[in-house]
Amino acid sequence: MKRTSYFNDLIVTYDNVFNPNLIGMLEKDIQNVPFKWGTKDNPENPPTGLQCFSFEDTNVWQILWLETNKLEELQGYRYKRSNLNFFSTNEDAYYHDDDCDMTLLYYCNSKWEPNEKGETKFFITKEDLKGYVLNDIEGDPDHLVVSIAPIPGRICIFNSKVQHTATGFRSNPRFVPSLKFVNADQEGTSIIVDKNNNEPITVEKNFD
Repeated sequence: MKRTSYFNDLIVTYDNVFNPNLIGMLEKDIQNVPFKWGTKDNPENPPTGLQCFSFEDTNVWQILWLETNKLEELQGYRYKRSNLNFFSTNEDAYYHDDDCDMTLLYYCNSKWEPNEKGETKFFITKEDLKGYVLNDIEGDPDHLVVSIAPIPGRICIFNSKVQHTATGFRSNPRFVPSLKFVNADQEGTSIIVDKNNNEPITVEKNFD
């Protein structure tokens, strides 16, 4: 895997996680799950996109989990929940933060080029940077928008409190699984990320 860190691990991407054949298989499988409408990024905004809340029951989730479990940034975190987001062509979400500590996105598209859009955009403030110095910027770096490209098969992990938003592809629907994690002392499932545990995971459904 190829790891890239942005702003002292505020955002981290992993590439070359899966081979092209597996990326294509995961993309095909992920399009056959049931979706529902009605989820809002923020209470004051209208719903955007569609969501699948049974993503944990799929083989795609299990395959993604086995790789997630190896990632250093998530070791010791408690798994909270997952959902699978669907956005139609040219459909954008609103900026928001997540109700967790760390978020993982998986770009399951098998093809991409820059004019197709589909990036995840981050609205980064000086508070988010926590003293990290942007040496190649002169002046005040507050209110910086950074886009992470949806490279096929890419995993993106980030601090969930950073404002972020999804952008739709120009020509195709956008399917992006999202896994949420909290600190181990917070409420969630009983699953703790541990790279020494390579067994299939069953997620309980009996927590709030």
